[in-house]
Amino acid sequence: MYAMVRQYDGVKEIGEAIRLINKSFVPLISKTPGLTAYYVIDAGGDKLISVSIFKTHSAAEESNKRAAGWVQENISALLPNP
Repeated sequence: MYAMVRQYDGVKEIGEAIRLINKSFVPLISKTPGLTAYYVIDAGGDKLISVSIFKTHSAAEESNKRAAGWVQENISALLPNP
């Protein structure tokens, strides 16, 4: 098992960020072979944490590429410090 933990600081509008993640990122990452689980957590204040769990290292690495591209294209204005 491999886990990817991402922390986003300085998040503007936590609720909107979570809504967008659930609406379009979760379906995207769900297509990654080997995904076991994905969680997005309101860590309080202006922080979000995401945890992705994969069966293989290569799947975890692929998720990094997908996450980086998705953040840049979809919610970079809400996540100024990814």
